[in-house]
Amino acid sequence: MLVKSAMMVVLVYAVLSLLLCIGIAASPSLIVLLADVFQSETGKYISSSIDLIMGVMFFVAAPAAKFKLFFRIFSAVLFLAGIFYYLLPTDNWAAYIDFWLIDNPLLLRVFGGGFGILFCGFTIYAAVPRNGELDEAST
Repeated sequence: MLVKSAMMVVLVYAVLSLLLCIGIAASPSLIVLLADVFQSETGKYISSSIDLIMGVMFFVAAPAAKFKLFFRIFSAVLFLAGIFYYLLPTDNWAAYIDFWLIDNPLLLRVFGGGFGILFCGFTIYAAVPRNGELDEAST
């Protein structure tokens, strides 16, 4: 049951991330809105918390995924990023957000839009189990 729930959380996360990547690729005003939200200390903690929670969810959902190793590696990356963001000073965090969202919007639109769409699509494909695999993994 826990694996099924984690897999649903991963699927929802991937679909929402895909929609965000499409929005980033299509709308410069969304980039400015994201910068306003995430430049603060609160934005840093929100981002860190999302990464930590999703790192755990990807790890728990890994047994039911088509690409188990991908889920385990990505869970480790998310978990480490969440810890790194938490430990990063707020001034450095704001400079990091400025670099990606304010100083280089074209770079963000290419990577965040193009690569993000492909990555989220692959994550959705990897998260949808083959017939009956989710039932077997959760027992």
